[in-house]
Amino acid sequence: LALSFQMEGLVTGESSTFADWTLDANNGIQITSGASDFTFTQEAAGVVDSVTGGSYTSGVNTPFNFASTHASTLVAAAVDGTSLTPDTTPTALPDLSATTFELAPTFNGFIKTFRVWADDIGDTGIAEAST
Repeated sequence: LALSFQMEGLVTGESSTFADWTLDANNGIQITSGASDFTFTQEAAGVVDSVTGGSYTSGVNTPFNFASTHASTLVAAAVDGTSLTPDTTPTALPDLSATTFELAPTFNGFIKTFRVWADDIGDTGIAEAST
C-alpha cells in the first residue's frame, strides 16, 4: 500500500503547508516548507517518519516542484529532479480514508500541477515527476 504525490507551482513566503491529510494527533501525512527546505512527513499510530531536504529559497513567486511517496515501509521524496535520502524505517501507512485531504491550507502562491498516484511510483518516478 502506497501513495505518491507531485506538486509544481510558485510560492511566496518562507513557510507553507502544501498538503495536510491528518486524521488525529497520531495519524497523518504532511508536506511543508520552511526557510530553506521541504519536509515530507507521515505519522502512523504516533510514530513519525520524515524526509527533509531539497533547496528552497523563500521569496516572491519562487518556483517549486517536488514529488513524494508515502508507504508502509518508506517515505521518499525528490525536489527539482533530485532524489532525497529516503526514510526506510516506517512500519505502517496511516489509514486516512475517513478524513479530509487539505490541499495548500497554509499557502500563498499558485499551484500549476497537483497529482496523486495510488501506488509507489519509485525513486525514478518521483525524480522524473519533480523535474
